[in-house]
Amino acid sequence: MSGRKRPGCRHCGAPLADPVTQDGEFCCAGCAYVHRLVYENGFESYYRLKDDLTPPVDAAVFQPRDYDWLRDLQCAAEASGETVPRVVLGIQGISCAGCVWLIEKIFEKYPGARRINVNAQLGEMELSWNAREFSLADFARRLHAFNYLVGPRDPAAVEPESRGLVRRIGLAAAFALNVMLFTVPTYFGMEPTFAYARLFGTLSLVFGTLAMLAGGGYFMHRAWQCLRCGVLHIDLPISLGLVGAYAGSLYGWLAGDERYVYFDFVATFIVLMLTGRWAQVVAVERNQRRLLALQPRPQQVAVLQNGGEWQNLASEQLVAGQLLKLRPGQILPVEADLQDSPAEFSLASINGEASPRAFSVGARVPAGAVALSRHPVCLRTRQAWSDSLLAQLTARHDVEAPRNAFLERIVQGYLIAILTVAFLAGLGWAWFS
Repeated sequence: MSGRKRPGCRHCGAPLADPVTQDGEFCCAGCAYVHRLVYENGFESYYRLKDDLTPPVDAAVFQPRDYDWLRDLQCAAEASGETVPRVVLGIQGISCAGCVWLIEKIFEKYPGARRINVNAQLGEMELSWNAREFSLADFARRLHAFNYLVGPRDPAAVEPESRGLVRRIGLAAAFALNVMLFTVPTYFGMEPTFAYARLFGTLSLVFGTLAMLAGGGYFMHRAWQCLRCGVLHIDLPISLGLVGAYAGSLYGWLAGDERYVYFDFVATFIVLMLTGRWAQVVAVERNQRRLLALQPRPQQVAVLQNGGEWQNLASEQLVAGQLLKLRPGQILPVEADLQDSPAEFSLASINGEASPRAFSVGARVPAGAVALSRHPVCLRTRQAWSDSLLAQLTARHDVEAPRNAFLERIVQGYLIAILTVAFLAGLGWAWFS
């Protein structure tokens, strides 16, 4: 029995280290809850589409969230005068194609839903609906039950590097195949005096040049940028190899000497290097998405004004000493003192504790805490947004990344050794050939 492999969770596939619920078929209560929702709504095809292993359901699926900002956003979109209102929202928790399919199926069940386009790489979804027939807040609340968190679109979201590499690989592969098409006759014994030999060679040059521009330019640009910063990068020997092979092939074509013509090698090498770089970039981007999956994003909060009325203000407008009202599920943007009555807050995004923590009147509540009480709670701010820890954690800093001098010396030595050996090998070949 000890050597038998234990089955994984029926929802996420994770090993059942401490199985819970339904005869030990799930790794956590969240997975059991979402699994039941999937089958109750007739979405069991999700399990045929998803990957073998998806992240387990987080405890946040049971915690309330604030959706009033979505109602305001929907009102603004419908008041814009467009025939079909549309918005772009951020969404967290997507891990596979099955997630995209499930989100689309949930959207289709809502009255007034027209069109949805989920971008898993950017973590965004664009949706449109019939005015006054659809509810953004209800749709977001339903997605939350399935462990997908809806938030505002990240203004800094850009197209991932991996998508650009896919386009480069496609172009480079097409050009490489054309180069091989006109180079293969040479390997099968086509004589230089053949009527179309020069034409085939010229076409190999053209497609080899296009492959160099479409794919080789990626490595050369990065190598040049690193040299400008005084850094030796692995793209430098790749670029030098491509330039050397292309220059030698160009010389052979101009001189009519087939010994130096290797446009097929240049094009094929570019495709292989781009494919390897794409695999590396995809792995890095996937890890980044998982690390940022539960990053808190505070919304507008109600602040008491001098006239005695409550006004919704952006987190960036908060200063110390203001009295604010936090609705259930809202994130506290700044550190504040609890007023009026005791309340419970979730500190999962701060210290990882899943259990809520009770705070008494006058207690200091840290920034990033999520209100779990059934009624709005009043707090008095202790700091401005700029001084908040949450502001510092969520801000994008354009600072120089830390550098390890020892590792840089090792990499520089390695690259210098490669370039030296290649240079000596070239001299040796030129001398003895």
